[in-house]
Amino acid sequence: MEAKAFFRYLYIFVLLFLLGAILVFVIGGIFSKPKKTETHSGVILDESSLTPTQIKPTEVGEKTTPTITYTLDCSQIEEWVYFDFSRGSVIKGADKNSLDWDLAFKRAKILTNGGETNKKGLGGALVLESVKFETIAELPENASFEKDYKSYNKLEKENKALDKWYEYNYLNHRLEPKPSIYIIKTADGRFAKMQILSYYCEGEKAGCFTFRYVYQGKKSNKLVL
Repeated sequence: MEAKAFFRYLYIFVLLFLLGAILVFVIGGIFSKPKKTETHSGVILDESSLTPTQIKPTEVGEKTTPTITYTLDCSQIEEWVYFDFSRGSVIKGADKNSLDWDLAFKRAKILTNGGETNKKGLGGALVLESVKFETIAELPENASFEKDYKSYNKLEKENKALDKWYEYNYLNHRLEPKPSIYIIKTADGRFAKMQILSYYCEGEKAGCFTFRYVYQGKKSNKLVL
């Protein structure tokens, strides 16, 4: 009898152990999956999408790019991060007075390579409301681009088209990108269409812009071919 009881208890122990192992595996699998977020534009981002993009800058030439999603880290309070559409990358060590970059990012600020930021540059920005990213094939007629300017009562330069790219959520204190599309005039007079998707890095750290864009390498009003 004692032997039968021993084996019965052993059987129950092994069964419970296996069930526990399966439960841990299933729960672990659920929580190890990347957190997925659907943006206002329907784009699905997961944690890996919010990691700063690491690619070697490569000139596009006179091509039109496919839709590219890019993440950059501009979380440092005193440091500007410079992005160039023609090379599809952050340009480290860029001179702000050069034409080597098209957009500058610092925390929630975005500037173009033109106007008061750099009088050598042709850059500017145009914001489009109530349109879808995929439907924009060329510049709107009579497009007027906002140049960077310096207000007398502000310490930093601004761009009216890019300054209010977000809505502030008072419940969770997050900056949520508006569903706007931006047409960016680059430093040398070419164009890109861009949509901001997120402002948070992996782990919910503020100061990482994730955006998608199409860049037109030719000096053409058409943004897609």
